[in-house]
Amino acid sequence: MRFPLKRKITVLIVAVVISIGAITILTCCSIMYNVIRDHYTDYSIDLSNTVAATVDAELTRSVRDEILEIYNKTDDRVSSEEWGTPEFDAYVARFAHIEKSADFIKLKEQLRRIQDVNHVDSIYLIYSDPVSEASIYIADASYEENCPPGCFDPYFDDDYELAKDPDKGIAPVVTNIEAYGWIVTTGMPVYDNGEIVAYAGVDISMSEITTQQWKLILIVSGVILVLSVVFSLIGVYIVNMFLIKPIKTLTETSVQYYSSDSAVVRHRFSELNIHTGDEIEALAEAMAKMEDDIDVHIANLLETTKELATANTRVDKLRVIANRDALTNVQNKRAYDLKAEQLDEQIKNGKAAFGIVMIDLNDLKKTNDTFGHEKGDISIKTLCRILIRIFENSPIYRIGGDEFTVILEGQDYEQVNKLLRSLRERLITLSSNEDLEPWERISAAVGFADFDPNSDPDVEAVFQHADQMMYEDKQLIKSSRK
Repeated sequence: MRFPLKRKITVLIVAVVISIGAITILTCCSIMYNVIRDHYTDYSIDLSNTVAATVDAELTRSVRDEILEIYNKTDDRVSSEEWGTPEFDAYVARFAHIEKSADFIKLKEQLRRIQDVNHVDSIYLIYSDPVSEASIYIADASYEENCPPGCFDPYFDDDYELAKDPDKGIAPVVTNIEAYGWIVTTGMPVYDNGEIVAYAGVDISMSEITTQQWKLILIVSGVILVLSVVFSLIGVYIVNMFLIKPIKTLTETSVQYYSSDSAVVRHRFSELNIHTGDEIEALAEAMAKMEDDIDVHIANLLETTKELATANTRVDKLRVIANRDALTNVQNKRAYDLKAEQLDEQIKNGKAAFGIVMIDLNDLKKTNDTFGHEKGDISIKTLCRILIRIFENSPIYRIGGDEFTVILEGQDYEQVNKLLRSLRERLITLSSNEDLEPWERISAAVGFADFDPNSDPDVEAVFQHADQMMYEDKQLIKSSRK
């Protein structure tokens, strides 16, 4: 029994469209969740670092010490787990006078200013006490249900990790609590003269955006469902018009095209045992009658394909050469422009996360004029080797005679401060090494800027920021030499 090819392909199209629709919906859910989570996690880290760097550390230490003095003298402590009980109220009452002190009021005002500007739910200062295994609140800027000074939470699992490495701070944690909804929490250390006096904590609500996410997913699902029906109908129509009918026509034409006067007749197709029960079987029978011409065409096509493959290999090699700087063998300005176009597309799609480092070799003209261009080339190569060694996971571009730029993504972007510190230390070491030749004692101005989606419309804007930072660094270097 034969089943028409049209029916088979129709079933296949519907199955594929439904599958693609389902995969698209699941992918949208996953992407939305990850994007939202990553955005709020990064935002919480940045804001926590801002609070830690902005808040008055001496004031924090003063209020903290006053709280700890009472806390350490109290034997019958009551944690926040008993919030609202008479015992808890009696315990926190011992710290009530601190809330009226000028230092505490000033500290809380600082926190609230940052909280109000950034429109977040809660910014607070806590002290992690490994002795009593408790996180003690110093000041809480929340307008609702803020934790009074002296209130404390017993250690959770993450707090024990914090006790092992205090400088790391409180890693971002996303929770879904019935009372507060989705919240991301982060804490960064507040330093005073190199000592951690507290942690700047941030609670950011994700509930509203999560609700909007699910609404958007429902809308997307409806749109995908409608599109699936439309594309299925279009697919069936296209298959009927451009596949089924042409196959029938091809079958009839191939029978007519066969010439019994052909000098060589092969019967490979006729020897095939094809019983698909559809138009493909009829096509196989017709193609057996024009075997000779097909063999000739296939041989020509294979030869042409081989020649095209050779040509493509040559083109690829030329493309690599075109994107390389002849002196340093790093990528050139053309390659940088291509990368910038890719990043601009990522910016349009909201998926960009990168930074740009600008490096300008100092005194290259002086080296060329004094020692010759060959020595100047050595200076350029020396700087290039340093950049390759330090930014080993990032592309390096020579965009001018003495200018280099590095585009940081992924691992290098995450540890940019460490890499920049290593670069500057290496340059200082080279420039001060009297055992080296003058053209090997290089120095360079360095500038860095990272992409800010709120203010940078394209890669060029980030490049200009990095260039400005590099220029300022060059001015500092010139000033220090005077």
